[in-house]
Amino acid sequence: MISTPAQARYAPKKVDFFDFERAVSLWSTLKTGEAYDAEYAKCASSEAYNHWDARWLNDGSTKIEDLQLEDEADRKLVEYCHDLNRTYDYWARWYDSIEKMMTTTTALNPNGPIAEPWNEWKVLCERYDYWYEKYRDRGYNDDHKNIFTGECNDLPDWRLPDQVKKYDTLLANSVIRSGKNNEQSRMVVSNYLAKHGDTLSKADRKALEEIIKQFQ
Repeated sequence: MISTPAQARYAPKKVDFFDFERAVSLWSTLKTGEAYDAEYAKCASSEAYNHWDARWLNDGSTKIEDLQLEDEADRKLVEYCHDLNRTYDYWARWYDSIEKMMTTTTALNPNGPIAEPWNEWKVLCERYDYWYEKYRDRGYNDDHKNIFTGECNDLPDWRLPDQVKKYDTLLANSVIRSGKNNEQSRMVVSNYLAKHGDTLSKADRKALEEIIKQFQ
């Protein structure tokens, strides 16, 4: 992504969307920041939407009828862009939680810092599922599953360049720490690339390839 749209002060709920099924589709089909940016471009240039978004962010009870839009096309665009933006709002809150969780050693994340490529958090997700099933009667929630697909590790990659860099740095450092010297670290990273190369994002793969060069 190039930049982020305006964000709500909380993670949106289903009732905050005009068309929740549309939001599910946006989450599932706009897999990259480039794809999101292409869709949001029509929103950023819409005076009607920018006016609506400013009002809604200030007062979530605002109704679209309050805008008194005469053009039906403007109304449809406002509703579409609202759902697109709120989907990003939800993603942003989810990303913050993932990053915080995966950079801290906890009972649910005993291995500490990020050690898996983007979206490949299978073990962590399974651990959360286990805790949820075991302690749900004590009020433990299933917030580790997103509201769109009910999954734990299918986030679109809407990270900004700095967010990608931060994640890649944590990932690379975690992989390097599993080696005790330069040669061993090089082998560890090489083996990691061989195992995950097909599923790594371009950014993740490039970061690890650069690490290998440093050890040669």
